[in-house]
Amino acid sequence: GAALHAQQAPAAEWRVAASAYLGTSYADNPRLRGNGGTSSGGTVGEAKASLERLTDRSELTLRPRIVSSRYSDDETLDSDDRFLVAGYRWFGVRSEWNMELGLTQDTTLTSELGSTGLVESNRRHEAATLTIAPKVMFTERVSGGLQMHVLDSRYQEAELTGLVDYRYWALSLFSSVVTTDAGSTLT
Repeated sequence: GAALHAQQAPAAEWRVAASAYLGTSYADNPRLRGNGGTSSGGTVGEAKASLERLTDRSELTLRPRIVSSRYSDDETLDSDDRFLVAGYRWFGVRSEWNMELGLTQDTTLTSELGSTGLVESNRRHEAATLTIAPKVMFTERVSGGLQMHVLDSRYQEAELTGLVDYRYWALSLFSSVVTTDAGSTLT
């Protein structure tokens, strides 16, 4: 006869956290104009949450965030930005897998200020990122792996703004060597 062997599933720990913020904002020259531009004040609200499922071999995370801005002096600065990051991490005896997916819906006033400096227009921007990073322990002191990252960025109604949709790919290899028993590493 056939024997059935039941295997117990590992117990999971769930963590949930949420927070909200409401405050004021003042920008002296929000469009970074050479002649000084105009100042604008407004209200900014943020709500975010974190949901985590942890076991002895894995972590699953979900982190949504919403940021809304309203300006009384210049309504073209208003924005409603949404962000979502989902991650999965798996631990093996000699390996580890990390995966993360990020989704963004924001405006060019949010996304372009730090990257291109283009702040003359307030267009909707959508982006998706995917990162996959496996890691292997070759010995007790030597590990290595790779990381693949993809960013897909899209702009809505961006004609005549200079903004173009793009996709960015990156692949990197890494290694780490533990040089002492105290845990310092050489990467």
